[in-house]
Amino acid sequence: MTDPSIAPRIALCAIIRNEIRALVEWLAHYKALGVSEVVIYDNSSTDGTTEALRVLDEAGELVHLDWPHSVGARPQRLAYEHARRHSDADWLAFFDADEFLVLHQDASLGAFLARMPPDVSAVAENWIVFGSGGAQTYLPLPVTERFTEALAADAPANRTVKAIGRRERLSGTGIHRVAVAQGRYVMPSGAPAEFDGLTATVAPEVTVAALHHYAIKSQEEFAEKRARGHANSQFPEIKRARLEAGLATLDAGGARNDILARRSGPMRAEALRLRGNLLEAGLRFPVWPFVEHS
Repeated sequence: MTDPSIAPRIALCAIIRNEIRALVEWLAHYKALGVSEVVIYDNSSTDGTTEALRVLDEAGELVHLDWPHSVGARPQRLAYEHARRHSDADWLAFFDADEFLVLHQDASLGAFLARMPPDVSAVAENWIVFGSGGAQTYLPLPVTERFTEALAADAPANRTVKAIGRRERLSGTGIHRVAVAQGRYVMPSGAPAEFDGLTATVAPEVTVAALHHYAIKSQEEFAEKRARGHANSQFPEIKRARLEAGLATLDAGGARNDILARRSGPMRAEALRLRGNLLEAGLRFPVWPFVEHS
């Protein structure tokens, strides 16, 4: 049994492609939450993301692994399985570069997970989906400050989940859920997770923790997302069609949520620290935090 007096080691795992506009903020957000390790699977980036990841790897901020589509038919699923099989962290969190975990009762992710009873093997975090708020173009400011209009609490998309799993108890990984060999799969409150299919819970629970999902950003950024395709498929046109079909639903708004905008101080401090590593290596990009603090 894990000693509750010892902070758990938490590895954040993600596969990304061409995320230079979001990378520093996203990484800074999770550093501020106390994530112990970050493993990034780089899916053939061409916009400067690869160069930034290499510098941050050399600085000890993360582990950067090249992970092109040629690794297999489902690169994202294979990346998650690679993390499960090769990491020695206590917990694995599988969040994308547009997903920001929000904790309402804990100061850090370690504190949140330390409260989980020993028989808990995985935690499901529901999305809160954010739309464009009418923004048409990219602005070099934090995503979490630019977008504060989310879907209404009862929107079906908010039932979607992502996972944090206790590594040694996992028997497999999916994109939205993990498979547990033993133990309980719970919601952030500790209540049993009741799933509706492979990607959603029967009802969302976001009072203890939630995953803010910036699914649209500006219309310009959404067009770029659509062009990138999907890291878990060899058929990007299918993903593009689904994104286009779902745009109106995801961008419907209905509820103001500025929690992360109001809590951005620790993230901003971490972002400036990371920016220092990149500047020291001679890298500069026309994105936040480089533009705002130049």
